Amino acid sequence: MKRDYIWISALIIGVIMGTIVFSRINPYMIAIFPAAAFIGILYLYYKELAIATSIIVLPLLTSIVFNREILPVPGGKFNNVLMMILLIGFLLNNKLKFSDVKLGTFFYFTSITLIVSAVLRSNHVAPYSVEFCKEGYNPVKFFLSHGLIPILTTLPYLIIISTVRTKKDIEKIVYYLAMSIGIFAIAILLIFVFRVPFGSDFSIVREIIGIDHLGMHGNNIADFFIVGFPLLLSMALAGDNPKRKWFLAGALFSLMAVLIIYSRTAYAMIGFSVVAIAFLTKKYKILLPAVASVLIIVMLMPSVVNRALSDLDTGEANAITAGRTELIWGEILSELYAKKSYDPLRIAVGHGRYGVLSLATFRNQKMLRVTHAHNMYIDTLVDTGVIGLGFYIVMYLYLLGGLIIK
Repeated sequence: MKRDYIWISALIIGVIMGTIVFSRINPYMIAIFPAAAFIGILYLYYKELAIATSIIVLPLLTSIVFNREILPVPGGKFNNVLMMILLIGFLLNNKLKFSDVKLGTFFYFTSITLIVSAVLRSNHVAPYSVEFCKEGYNPVKFFLSHGLIPILTTLPYLIIISTVRTKKDIEKIVYYLAMSIGIFAIAILLIFVFRVPFGSDFSIVREIIGIDHLGMHGNNIADFFIVGFPLLLSMALAGDNPKRKWFLAGALFSLMAVLIIYSRTAYAMIGFSVVAIAFLTKKYKILLPAVASVLIIVMLMPSVVNRALSDLDTGEANAITAGRTELIWGEILSELYAKKSYDPLRIAVGHGRYGVLSLATFRNQKMLRVTHAHNMYIDTLVDTGVIGLGFYIVMYLYLLGGLIIK
């Protein structure tokens, strides 16, 4: 019997048994289980569908839609189940075929290191499980959050990296990334139009869009566009790109979305990217509509201008960064490397998800009452340690080196 038939038979039996068991707990499982199995089979046989899905849904994984419980088990949220199906689909479809021994070694070593570090940095939360039991909470959910979820959300993207080989593969990944940012921008605009009351100030807008619907701080939302907008604009300006109109539309939607999430960093980076892309592509004509857009924004959206220029007149770094320099970054780094609290294991593997919440600096209210560092490098350092931050830094340097050499 062919191996594919064995997997399909096992999957069908598992679906039937799972449907019978879980339907007694929740009648909706009669429909959800077979649907999940069908999606799993699609991912199993269509590599492109699995890769496209994992990239396109990335900005929306923390939204209220993807965070809904669809299985009556700990961690049975839509986003967790989707990532599990993607991971199983990749592994069962034998996608881990490396043409380069060094690349394969790097992939497996990195995967094992990430899994081990995820387990190690979960041990410091073990005492809390006792408190969870006393208060009637489910400790399984607690450990799933700190141990399993980081693995599920990391390995699929490492697998994607391992399977991309040709120029055509890279172009497809770029298209999926661009599509993801465009869909994300449209989702933000729809929330703004239909859910945000007219005349709301920027703090209310960011809370409704970010916290209430997307499950992210406004600055985390901006991160996607800081990376995605230059990509969309570059692809829109490519002379022989047949999809350039779609990329241009995505860039415009992204620009509109960025305006209403009030991120000063995003404003600065998008302005810089427009100028840089104009000079790199030698298409200086885009500067004229860019300047015209700025003038229109100044006249029609004074709240955006006020947000962009807030505290710049002080000339102080701490004021310009809204207290981040001294009251967040400085406090966190001081604790991490203080002699009395220095912990080599924590420095190496980090504190796990929401690592900032585990710091004495946060518990003793020495820093601003925020749940993350407002800095992706410091957040990565606290959550995953030097190992995790080093992985990303090495990857960035490798990509940058490839661009410089070429």
